[in-house]
Amino acid sequence: MRERARWGTMFMTAVALSAGLMVAGCDYWPPALQAQIEQLRQEAQQTSTERLKLESQLMDARKERDQVQSRLDELSRSNQALSAEIAKLETALTNERDKVAKMTKAAPAPKVAAKPAAKSTSKSATKSTAKKKTTKKTVPRRGA
Repeated sequence: MRERARWGTMFMTAVALSAGLMVAGCDYWPPALQAQIEQLRQEAQQTSTERLKLESQLMDARKERDQVQSRLDELSRSNQALSAEIAKLETALTNERDKVAKMTKAAPAPKVAAKPAAKSTSKSATKSTAKKKTTKKTVPRRGA
């Protein structure tokens, strides 16, 4: 009987121990499972690092986009102002051309200035030919 009691106490001890382990939880992890957990932790850390990097790049791209958009708005306003100025200048140019056309039709241009210039050139041409005639020496021909 003693032996039977001994087996009974051992059985009860084993049941109590296994019940205690079930309640407390098991801290034993097999090495393959530990390696897999460590690999998953590394991958999670890498993806969080990549995520932070991509978020940083996204913020930089948004800043660039905002800068480009503000520059575009500024250039659009400048373009509109310059277009208005060009239109105003073209209108002023056509008005001035109309004024000039009316003035030329009203008063014909004097042609007096062209005639004295022609006379002065003809006088200078006759003077130079006269000088050439007097400076030439005549050489008598022999035998004639």
